[in-house]
Amino acid sequence: MELRKRVLTLTIVLVCPLFGGLRITGIVTNLQTGQSIPGVNIYVKSLGIGTSTDENGNFILKSSGEVTDLLVSFDHVSYKKVIVPVNKSGSLNIKMEDVLIKLDELVVTGTRSPYLLRNVPVSTELITRKDIEDSGAITASELLEQRAGVTIDTNVDGGYVFKLLGLDSRYILILRDGQPVTGRFNNRVDLNQISLNNVEKIEITKGPGSAMYGSEAMGGVINIISSNNSNSLLYNLKFRNTTYSNSINNINKSPFGTALSFSTSLPIKSFYITTSLTGQLMNRGKDFEYIDSDEVKKLNFDAKLKWTTFNKRHTVGFNYDYFVHNDSGSTNLSTGLLLFSNATKIHRNSYGVWHSWLVFDDLEIKHSLILNSYQRKYLQKNVDGYLEKEDLTEENSNEYELLFSKPIGKIKLNGGLEFSKPSYKSDRIESGLQTKWINSIFLQQDYMISNIYSIVAGFRLDQYGKQNVVSPRLALLYSPIGNLKYRFSYGHGFRAPSFMERLIDWNHYQFNYQVIGNPDLKPEKSRGFTAGLEYVGKGDFKLSALIYQNRFFNMIDDYVVETGKLSYKNITKAKFNGFELIADYIINSQLFSSMVINYVNNIDGNGDGIPNTVPLSAGLRINFIPSSKGIEFSTNTKAVFKATTQEYDPIKGDYIAGGQLDPYGLIDIQIKYILNKRYQLTIGSKNITNHTNESFGPFIGRTGYVEFSIK
Repeated sequence: MELRKRVLTLTIVLVCPLFGGLRITGIVTNLQTGQSIPGVNIYVKSLGIGTSTDENGNFILKSSGEVTDLLVSFDHVSYKKVIVPVNKSGSLNIKMEDVLIKLDELVVTGTRSPYLLRNVPVSTELITRKDIEDSGAITASELLEQRAGVTIDTNVDGGYVFKLLGLDSRYILILRDGQPVTGRFNNRVDLNQISLNNVEKIEITKGPGSAMYGSEAMGGVINIISSNNSNSLLYNLKFRNTTYSNSINNINKSPFGTALSFSTSLPIKSFYITTSLTGQLMNRGKDFEYIDSDEVKKLNFDAKLKWTTFNKRHTVGFNYDYFVHNDSGSTNLSTGLLLFSNATKIHRNSYGVWHSWLVFDDLEIKHSLILNSYQRKYLQKNVDGYLEKEDLTEENSNEYELLFSKPIGKIKLNGGLEFSKPSYKSDRIESGLQTKWINSIFLQQDYMISNIYSIVAGFRLDQYGKQNVVSPRLALLYSPIGNLKYRFSYGHGFRAPSFMERLIDWNHYQFNYQVIGNPDLKPEKSRGFTAGLEYVGKGDFKLSALIYQNRFFNMIDDYVVETGKLSYKNITKAKFNGFELIADYIINSQLFSSMVINYVNNIDGNGDGIPNTVPLSAGLRINFIPSSKGIEFSTNTKAVFKATTQEYDPIKGDYIAGGQLDPYGLIDIQIKYILNKRYQLTIGSKNITNHTNESFGPFIGRTGYVEFSIK
């Protein structure tokens, strides 16, 4: 059975027709478990009639008068909507796929092998397609910034810092379909460059993941997974217009943004083709992002081709991802006099070819070749139009990967080899083009001792030039009863110093400071553990609790060498501690809620709190379907509590500590109106409280948007 097929079985069995009327009976069950679903809203829009399933999932729908060619919709807040054409009285057997409390979803990030979410030994947070659609987000950054435990702030070397559980995003490995995303600016991947169009789900693991993925997975892994399977032709077209006005009366004079996205999936016998295109235009103002730009243009495009042989033993695929970003702006005096103009141009290309081979019924081998290129050019011109600055950054990576998977009784072995050659070139480093070879081998053993215990043990060896790093990991799942699970994991992580941290030599003339690299930096290392509990009650309630600690050694931090001059150094150690509680509750067939509480306690080697860490944050998401008439409400609330800050003052040439970030709240709301099975209208507003902070975000105030989609 295919997990994501909307309707597995739909049988209309004719019964004795009623003279001059319609009578439809049937049962609604869960596609994954086969259990009946009570409280499903059943509605016929053209007749204005409806009913709901009883406690056993049964229903009866009646109408007087002669009717034909009807569309009967089946709605439940925790399942995908099903629409069935009916032209006669009869009986229906409807199977619905659950979309909210997903325990039967396959996840792969924590172990690099497929596990049901309910059985995965490594604690994994899953963001489903339903969550993405209800968020109203266009990019991965927008989506993650809505969640408790995620914060952003500006950085002294440009751009902004995305943090997960208080950890800088340079310690969080960002994957797209299991492969690292190339194009780090100031050691960080800009999640604003990743479109959510055609993204099926996002998997997040917390704690050291270097045993599976090597460098940069010290604090966790975020894997953005594309839609890749459908048995029918699908297309999705969306158009959105966003206003950055704080008042309805001022919309025409305010900045605005436009987004157009289109995606298709086309199965042709043994071939499967999917494409996705998202274009964004934001102009007439400087309120779109943290950057000082009057106009921003973005384009994301990706295409995938997959072919499977008739005997199902060979599958060959080709992937292509393309991203382009252009922005322009100007800086003026208070009198309006132009000081200089600036422009940024970014291009990213990724090509991938892979082959999966089922050698025997229990041995699968997959190998792939990935070619990535990234270029970022920054231009600055003076008042006369002459070029004053042209910074160019290029990053390329070629990687070959060989993976295998083989079960042996209760043991499943998987592992592989990776060979890559990343290169880096930047005008901000004097030594020009830099390259290095990275060779890696990893092996993992999954051992299901019984229905109560399962263990995952593995290690990885990475060779960076002359340096060798071994990263072990051990995880345990203990399930004393079916609806209660305990998860424990311990692992090592590391991050090799980047080219920029080692070799940068850059003057920021605008703010009068210089950043120089440190070629003697050592790799950062971490030792971390997590302990989690998960309880599921009768399929309508799920509670997950996670305690974690991550100890860093040789942590790389920036510091002031002298007034106006910054560099990097290894500090002794730091400790990141925290607790996260997630509760999902299906209140009834119309109302679903999800609550998150996140507590962080990060301290340096001296026992002092690490600044710019938000100790406490909370989130609440609510989905409400008031009736079966095609309307759905979604709200997301995020509360951020008091934090201690530290900022770099370019005038004094030093860091100013001891600042205070006051508590604040963010509220997003979205209303979806399903006009029919193909057309949908969405109206929403983000950051209704209109809270902004130029240093610690959010950088954009209240926005409103209208979106029209065709499926």
